[in-house]
Amino acid sequence: MKTIYTILVFYFISLTSIDYSQKINSTGEKKANPKWDLYLNTCKTYCTDAYYILSNVSRSEYWASFGPNSTNDTSRIIYNLETVVHEATHGFNLDIARKQGLLQGYFVNPQKMIAVEKTEVYNSHKLDKVIPDSLQKKIQRYNTYVGKREYNLASQTDGIYGLLDEFSAYYQGSLVLFNLKPWYEATYGYSSPNPWTEKYLPQIGGNVAAFYEFRILMAWYLEYSKAKYPEQYKKIMANTGLREAFTLLYDQFEKLANDYESEVTQTALILNEKGFKVLVDKKYITIYLKNSSTGQGHYLDEFSKLNTIFTPQLAAVLKEFRI
Repeated sequence: MKTIYTILVFYFISLTSIDYSQKINSTGEKKANPKWDLYLNTCKTYCTDAYYILSNVSRSEYWASFGPNSTNDTSRIIYNLETVVHEATHGFNLDIARKQGLLQGYFVNPQKMIAVEKTEVYNSHKLDKVIPDSLQKKIQRYNTYVGKREYNLASQTDGIYGLLDEFSAYYQGSLVLFNLKPWYEATYGYSSPNPWTEKYLPQIGGNVAAFYEFRILMAWYLEYSKAKYPEQYKKIMANTGLREAFTLLYDQFEKLANDYESEVTQTALILNEKGFKVLVDKKYITIYLKNSSTGQGHYLDEFSKLNTIFTPQLAAVLKEFRI
């Protein structure tokens, strides 16, 4: 589960000109933070967007607390980089808004950041009474962000604004994972398939699944808003900044999702060229050893199942929302 909004409320209220994450020693010098430096340097090398976020987000080093406490295992720290970037994106979205005197912002990329007015919206949890249980159970993140009542969770209290904020954070987390491929090649090479089939691919796939899940949640939200809260829906549709942010983030995340499907096939091809017997089917990427085999889910089957929920009717809802 990613950031609960209470954390961000505290973060937002406590922002001042002082960066509380800057730990100062008795001589007045800033103490070293090896973990934060590793995150920054890794992003600087491999992911422009994540580096921009981590370099500019308020209370910068605070976000490193979402990674492991130990600084001895570099690979474990890097494995948690997507969580750090995800959470920092929430914070940076608030920074974007705050600079314009508003309450919601969206980081699209270093060249495009959008602050928007928040209009009145209904609580997303109300969807729980209209979405069939059979569909709820098919969406892994449904209960976390909509179904389980949380009084300070932005994806519920802020309706479409909060859902899009979460969508943007999952996009940035997915992007940094995808961009870490050269780090995996430099660190692990292809002497073993395990880092690729047990870490690289499933971690990306698990995050990219959020694209398919949140587009359903956002479509359900807008559809119900139009039907039951028409005045709210009119104001949502009049919010061109919100719709622009959605359109740009959606297109970027969709491309990443499509690229991931190709990446599964490409990774299996490389591993086969390196002498391993690797096969990809609808559910698993399987490594065949001399006397055994090991399979790891790649999430492509999950994407297909989610696509069956994303009906043409829901696709039309999002098409209308685009700008």
